Amino acid sequence: MFVEIMLLRLTGSHYLTHRTESTDMRKKMPEVVKLATCPFCDEPAEMDYDRYNDTNSALCGNPSCRVRPQTDSFRSVKRAIKEWNKRA
Repeated sequence: MFVEIMLLRLTGSHYLTHRTESTDMRKKMPEVVKLATCPFCDEPAEMDYDRYNDTNSALCGNPSCRVRPQTDSFRSVKRAIKEWNKRA
């Protein structure tokens, strides 16, 4: 099984495209999940992949954000996105 993850900037927002290859790709459509903006600076978020630990996290994409929040590290990209989009 091959998994391809790519980040695209579309109209100022970040979209994560997660595609899994299967035996019949005609039936498999890519799933698109939108990352919410940073709650502190309202700038787009980014995904970060740590190759050493094989984990993913979501974080504020604005280098000048004073808080620069980041989620915990998760093995699943979907879980990292879910945690980022969750507002307490």
